Amino acid sequence: MKKILIAVDHKWRDLPSSVLLKLKLEKKGYKVFLCRDNLIPYYEEGIKPDAIIFVHLYDKERQVYAKKLRQRNVKVFLLPTEGIPTLESYRKFASGFFNDLSGVEEQFCWNDNMKKIVEKNTSLKKVTTVGVPRFDFYSEKLNKTFISKEKFCEKYNLDSGFPIITLATNFTQAQFYEKNKKFFKNDSEKLGYKTVFESNAIDSKQIPELDYNSREKTMEFFSSLVKRNQNCNFILKTHPSEDFTYYKKFLSENLKRFKGRIALVNQEYIWDILNVTDIELSRSCTTAVESWLLNLPTIELRLSENEWYQSKDFASGSYSCSKPQEYFKLIDSLLEGKNIDNDLKAKREEFFKEWCYKIDGNSTDRLVSRIDKSLKNSSATLIYKTNVNNFLIYLLLKISRNLIHDLKVYGYNIFLQNKLDKLGRIDKYITEKDITFWEKKLRSYI
Repeated sequence: MKKILIAVDHKWRDLPSSVLLKLKLEKKGYKVFLCRDNLIPYYEEGIKPDAIIFVHLYDKERQVYAKKLRQRNVKVFLLPTEGIPTLESYRKFASGFFNDLSGVEEQFCWNDNMKKIVEKNTSLKKVTTVGVPRFDFYSEKLNKTFISKEKFCEKYNLDSGFPIITLATNFTQAQFYEKNKKFFKNDSEKLGYKTVFESNAIDSKQIPELDYNSREKTMEFFSSLVKRNQNCNFILKTHPSEDFTYYKKFLSENLKRFKGRIALVNQEYIWDILNVTDIELSRSCTTAVESWLLNLPTIELRLSENEWYQSKDFASGSYSCSKPQEYFKLIDSLLEGKNIDNDLKAKREEFFKEWCYKIDGNSTDRLVSRIDKSLKNSSATLIYKTNVNNFLIYLLLKISRNLIHDLKVYGYNIFLQNKLDKLGRIDKYITEKDITFWEKKLRSYI
C-alpha cells in the first residue's frame, strides 16, 4: 500500500480540507498521514511516504529538499493554501514562478490565471487547475457540517434574536510596526516576497506602518459601529496569522461594556461564522468571496487614505463607500432588508468563473484523481536514505504527540493550555485529536 504525507499549515484554515483529501485518498487505497507543515522532514523520515503534498516551496532550502526527494523517487505535489492572491504584484510570486520547481511532480492551481503564470516556469514538469478544495465545504453535501446560529450564539453568549455583523480582519503585517521587526525582515528575505512590494513601487519597510494605520482606522470605525447599532451582535473574526492579543486588548480598553454583543473569534472555521452572519465587512479578503458563496451582503472597507492592500477583483462583488457616515447609512439599509444589487451578483459570478474554476463541490475529487493517476502510473522504487537525527526527532514527536514542538512554539505555557505563539497567533498547529475530530465529522458525509 502506497503512503502519502500531507502537510497542514494552519489548523483554523487548512485542516478540514486536508482531512477531506485524506479520506478520499484512503478510499482509493492509499495510507495517508497529516503533519504540521514545518515538521515534514521528520515525518518523511519516519513514514517513508511515496508522495508528499507541500503547501509551498518559496524557501530555497525547501526547493533543494524537493529535488532530493525526487531523486529518491518520492513524488512531490504542490497545493497552495491560498490560490487567489489579492495583490496583482503578488500573483507571480505566489504562483511559484520565481522558484526552482524541478523537484515537483505536479502543481495544482485554483484557477487558470495562476496556472498560466506558473506554467511559464520552465523548471516545472506539470501544472493542473483543480479549483478550490476548501470551497467544497460550501456544497450542499458538506454545508451540513456548519454550526447552527442557535449553537453559535449560545457558545459565545450572544442574543440569537439580533442580526449579526461580522468584521473579518486581515492586518497580518500591522504587528511588525511595533514589535517582531527582526522576524519580519528575516522572513521577507528568506521567502523572497520583499521583491513583491518593490515591484509595486512600495518600500517593504513601510508595509507594517501602512497596515498598522489601516488597522487603527478600521477598529475606530468598528468601535463607532458597535456603539451606534445597539440592536446588533458583532463578530470580530481575526485572521489566523494576525496578532490576536491586539484585538483582545482593544476590546477590553474600548468596548468592554458591550461584551454581551461582541464575540472575539479566532478558533472557529470561517464558514461557521459566515453561516450565522447577516452582513460581512472586510478589506479585499477571501472571507468576502466565501460570503458570496452564501449569498451574503458584503462591504469592502476602504477607511485609510493610504490603503496599500486592496484588490478590484476581491472588492468587485461588495458594496463600498468612502466615508464612515456613508458606511453607516449603507449598513442601515442592508439591515432593513435591502437586496443585493444585480450588478454585484453578476460581478460575483464573474469572479467565480475567473478565479475559482468550478464551484461544484468536486475540486477535491479532481485533486484526488490527478494524484491517483500519477502514483498508479509510477513503477519507480523508493530509494531510502536514513537520516538518524531526523528519525530520532520523529520518534520523539510521535511519542510526545508533538509536545516537543509545542514547547518550542508556545513554551511552558502549553501546560496551561495556552497556545499563543511569539507572533500572537493562537492554536495554529494541528494535533492528532483535531484530525480524529474531522475524520469522524466528515465520514458520514462522503
